Amino acid sequence: MTSDHGFNVKSDSSGRKSGLNVIGVLKSVGVEVDRLVTPFPLSDHHNSSLCSFLGVYLKEKSKIHDAMKILRVTPGIYSAIGEDDANRELELLSGVFGDIVLLGDQNTAFSLEDVSGGSEASWSHGGIEEQTVPFLIAAPRPCNLQVDFRQTMTRGKARNSNLWKFLLRGVAESQR
Repeated sequence: MTSDHGFNVKSDSSGRKSGLNVIGVLKSVGVEVDRLVTPFPLSDHHNSSLCSFLGVYLKEKSKIHDAMKILRVTPGIYSAIGEDDANRELELLSGVFGDIVLLGDQNTAFSLEDVSGGSEASWSHGGIEEQTVPFLIAAPRPCNLQVDFRQTMTRGKARNSNLWKFLLRGVAESQR
């Protein structure tokens, strides 16, 4: 049993919404956003316009360095990573998530509008703080994982995308 992702409340210490409008932050320093990319469609299930992972395409590629400089000191942003580093470190497909990839801190979600300060806390996912998900194997007797799968699990390298591999090949042949 597993879930497809972790989930955290996105609010400040008083319980008010904590959403960061990245377009507004960059516009205030003269950097124009071409488009934003999320790893999932923004819908009611995903709190309309909130997520903790955001890809940012800029209109002018020459401003990537300036944009990253301001984003890295903006409260609520855990990390602002250039495309090549993000693809390597986060195992992303090249050319899909923008010039800059942003990860919100545990209490902040990125929004397409100003939602900060609302009375209700928001929930969202997709960031570094939501990577941990439960992964339970129920079996009528003790379950022996194949050595390479056990190593993956104990090193903290398992991802929710590993589920099918674990289900199909992770348990010792004699226990299937």
